[in-house]
Amino acid sequence: MTEKYNTIASFDQKTGQIRAAGQNGAPANLFKYDYNNLAPRIGFAWQPLGDSKTVVRGGVGVFYNVQPAGNGFLGMLFNFPFRLPQTFNSTRAAPLTLNDPFPGPVPTTAPTNGSLTMTAIDENFDTAYITQWGLSVQRGVGSDVVFEIGYLGSKGTHLPLNRNLNQATPGSAQQIQSRRPYPQFGNITWIESVANSTYHSMELKAEKRYTKGLSLLGSYTFSKSIDNSPGISTSSSASNAIAQNAFDLRAERGLSDFDVRHRFVASTIWEIPLGKGHKVFGGGPLAYVFGGWQASGILSLQSGRPFTAALSGDFSNTLNRNDRPNLVGDPNSGPKTVEQWFNKAAFQTQTPGSFGTAGRNIIIGPGFQNFDFALSRNFNLTERFKIQFRTELFNAFNHANFNYPGTTSNASSFGQIASALDPRQMQFGLKIIF
Repeated sequence: MTEKYNTIASFDQKTGQIRAAGQNGAPANLFKYDYNNLAPRIGFAWQPLGDSKTVVRGGVGVFYNVQPAGNGFLGMLFNFPFRLPQTFNSTRAAPLTLNDPFPGPVPTTAPTNGSLTMTAIDENFDTAYITQWGLSVQRGVGSDVVFEIGYLGSKGTHLPLNRNLNQATPGSAQQIQSRRPYPQFGNITWIESVANSTYHSMELKAEKRYTKGLSLLGSYTFSKSIDNSPGISTSSSASNAIAQNAFDLRAERGLSDFDVRHRFVASTIWEIPLGKGHKVFGGGPLAYVFGGWQASGILSLQSGRPFTAALSGDFSNTLNRNDRPNLVGDPNSGPKTVEQWFNKAAFQTQTPGSFGTAGRNIIIGPGFQNFDFALSRNFNLTERFKIQFRTELFNAFNHANFNYPGTTSNASSFGQIASALDPRQMQFGLKIIF
């Protein structure tokens, strides 16, 4: 049975001591306030003289993140000595009773060396911010067509990052605990604001505004996002959330979990030219049956997101259990099948007592192809009320969009895809418009 108590505490890296909030020089709050979060922004729009169809737009600005309240911070609620797990065993001969549900003395001493884990935060934790800039040129053609080309870039600073502050140095399987910086503790999840990111993209857009019953919109983005941290969550679907080597954050720099190199989206709304006012079925009962229908659709195509090959176990003998294998080839030269998505031979398990050479997020996962379609019609009940009937198909062509393959290199499922996103779905609906 476990009892939990709420607290705010910090860890002193110089002395290796836990300090309760407001005591022994520890900050009274979780971390110090950041009072210099200025967010200037400037933008412009310019239309060349004598050219009414061309517009140039640009701008730059700073945008701050809201300080997180949960996720990785939650671990600090359960730090020793304010939360002390205890296990009470019960048998038929000596059951736990309501009169004495917690038998035995309450422990008053700290756990033994190496068994005490904790979560701590840098008292100088800064607010994360993004500096974003962009420039675009828009050109009109005719009365209802617009083309646009643009560039968008950003740089993230003071992004939150998790690392094991008490990770042992690599070596033999003996005396691992003694190789920790603070041997009296187990793993210490340290939260600090030292991560960074960069993003660059080219954006193309073409639009035919709604005229004569038809609108079209198409956009394409070619981009690349790089960072050295997926955030402070203790889990991540695409990569390990804690650095392999807590003392070499440069080795964590790689593609962002959400990096999508190519993305194309096209959408349309089309008033089907049938029924009253059109040449086909323009009159009579057929005009009522076939007239007034509207079709719309959204096509999405994008390349895959990256993920990381990992090892199950403590191969580096650092007690961090976040190792990656060695990279000996091109992982993205694989057959791209369900049985083997990438080149598994590009990875080898390293010699025990060392870190693997494979980087973070170096494998590109399956892409995404989807088409959603809707067919609708409005029925006039009165001057104020209409009923709209809709038929909607999601993933109309029932294309198989696969999830990530197995990422554990020393498991039998490595490289195999075991699941996919939702298949085609159809729904019908009625909507009252007034």
